[in-house]
Amino acid sequence: MLDWKNFVRGKLSPMPMDSSKVDELVDELAQQLEDAYREARESGRTSLQAFQIALSQFQDWEKLRAQICESTNGSRLPVWQSKGFLSPRRPAVWIALALSCALFLVPSFRKALHLLPFSGEPTAWDENAFSENALARLEKSGDKQKYARALAYVALHCPDESRVVPAAEKAIALDPQLTWIAAKVSHANYLYPGYDPKPWLDRLQAWDPGNAFVYVLEAGAAVHSRWESERLTEKFSKGQLPQYLAANSVWREAMEKALAAPYYDSYARRQFLFDRDVLLETGLDRPSVLLVSSFEAAGPDFNFIQFYLDSLKVSQGNEQNSDRTGRLIAAHRQAILLGSNLRDDSESNFFLSLQVQQSAYESLIPLLRAGGHAAETDIAVQALEGLRATEKSRQSGAESSAAERAAFRTGRLLMAFGSFLPFLGVAVIVWIVSVSILRLKPGAASSLNTIAAYAVWSPLGFLISCLGVLTVFWPYSHSLAEFSDRAAFVSAYAPLDFGARWVSYLGNVWIENMFWSLILCICILSLGMVLLASVRSQRPPHQEAD
Repeated sequence: MLDWKNFVRGKLSPMPMDSSKVDELVDELAQQLEDAYREARESGRTSLQAFQIALSQFQDWEKLRAQICESTNGSRLPVWQSKGFLSPRRPAVWIALALSCALFLVPSFRKALHLLPFSGEPTAWDENAFSENALARLEKSGDKQKYARALAYVALHCPDESRVVPAAEKAIALDPQLTWIAAKVSHANYLYPGYDPKPWLDRLQAWDPGNAFVYVLEAGAAVHSRWESERLTEKFSKGQLPQYLAANSVWREAMEKALAAPYYDSYARRQFLFDRDVLLETGLDRPSVLLVSSFEAAGPDFNFIQFYLDSLKVSQGNEQNSDRTGRLIAAHRQAILLGSNLRDDSESNFFLSLQVQQSAYESLIPLLRAGGHAAETDIAVQALEGLRATEKSRQSGAESSAAERAAFRTGRLLMAFGSFLPFLGVAVIVWIVSVSILRLKPGAASSLNTIAAYAVWSPLGFLISCLGVLTVFWPYSHSLAEFSDRAAFVSAYAPLDFGARWVSYLGNVWIENMFWSLILCICILSLGMVLLASVRSQRPPHQEAD
């Protein structure tokens, strides 16, 4: 004979009520089960079938316990007396929290977090890794090369300009092969009041005299001081820019040297490998940091090439036609060569290279015809058509490879999982605090029990979100050491980064300023709803009826 009372007591215990009430409930439910069992047996069912029929009356015992507690005491079942899968009494919930915390120790997971919008605006700078104290410790270590590289990184990426020049001076003094950082330190391409780029450019020219890049920087420095820039804008608006630039001897001589230089090297590849090595040395093996730093390389204003060709037409307008045409043809050929060198320097300069070459060819073809160079004219026309066809094929969308599209989709999926982490993280903290207080003080406010009951799914949800982030990012969790080509790295991670941050790029959404404020508002709203639900659940039945 089945002992229904012990069976029911085992299902209902513990209950937050007097033992007499518990005994009364046990007797009532046991009798109900026994009657159902007896009726099933009398109808010819087997013992097992009758047992199953009797139990079918109460399919969810945990729900029944909660209903009994609420109807008897007017409050929720205490979370520490719950027997659900996510009850704090169950090891599973604490295992889920432990696994979630363990994931934060996984480097790949931390890399993924730095790609998410709530991690802040991406930057190549890390104050802790390159602080004054960190540099002092590195200097004391005796590794001069590593110390010089760290100083050079400070010079390239530190937002505090007061540290840039001293760091650059010391880095170059320790290792003259780092002189190329002068291209960035010179600030030749943008206004910087009170700053003289000439000493840095002179140092760079002495170190790399055959590089066209250095002379285009010098040309930019000649017109990018504050007062010169204002005059340049005025001349540009009046259509007098060629005349103005032709009269600027410093700018004109720098452009002449640039077109005559044997090669072009913007140091983009050199800086990519340099930044990669320094980041690895300092433990910042994160693609988001290298991605930003790869776009911070110095770059001149390549419009100067066309401006220079236009200025030649102005400055040589009074010379004999044969001499003028010959000089212009030679200058345009040099511009075409410089344009092709741009493409060799970096794949990111592909369209810029096409633009420079097309513009030079378009001006060169009439000059060749005027000079009677029929064969060369035909060659130039064919070259121009080839450049236009190449540009059209690349602009058609073929350059967006399947891998890049997949990376963008992965980034959006990463953002979808990652967007739950802050909310669930706050919910987990609230749940832990609530259940801890209730454990220490079982008679604490019933609102804490309500909050813990509503947040009961947060530990499991947090673990699922963390695992989702790690799983989605895993194919891209390579070490920076595996990348030696800047174009390949950018192609792999730029679409991923854009996909993960696409919300912040749409409609000028101020996610870096409003994200945590939004989370705070949602938390306050959620807490208010929980408290209102708790107050309502404690109202006597006759008040609700009214």
